[in-house]
Amino acid sequence: MSRILTDAIRRITELERRQANMLRVGTVAQLSADPPRVRVKIGLLLTTWLRWLTYRAGNVRTWSAPTIGEQVLVLAPTGDLAQAVVLPALNQDDYPAPGDNPAETVAVFPGGLRIRTLADGSAVIDAAALTLKAGQVTIDAPVSTTSTITSAGDHVAGGISLIQHTHGGVDRGSSQTDPPS
Repeated sequence: MSRILTDAIRRITELERRQANMLRVGTVAQLSADPPRVRVKIGLLLTTWLRWLTYRAGNVRTWSAPTIGEQVLVLAPTGDLAQAVVLPALNQDDYPAPGDNPAETVAVFPGGLRIRTLADGSAVIDAAALTLKAGQVTIDAPVSTTSTITSAGDHVAGGISLIQHTHGGVDRGSSQTDPPS
């Protein structure tokens, strides 16, 4: 074969290899939290340490590390897997979709936390415990509870303190007290 033809075949082969590597499906095999990188198993190949895409990485930042065994896409725009980035994620048998209603958005976390947003605009949070830390919390809606409310502080309703209020007209016996003052 002529040198030109041999060179053309070599170049075509390299282009085909790069094209085949532009977008690959693989499984997270190793995880580094700092710096945030993963190694992905694609068939028999184990990639170098690659960055994964996150939802936000500017003034607003999010953190959700991929899971070992999670199926991902490896995007290598030039076909060079050493320069690729990892796009999470594909549901699979080991990690199935947490819901099947297209009108809901569902997030499930380790430990059992489940957050659902519903089509009517409401949200449901299922958690073992929930702690709010804030300088102040305002609830602008009627509140219902199906269990006991416990407070370490005072409860004030209509300007009347549950702890500090007084009753006038108190007589021992079966008499009723006056309303709190």
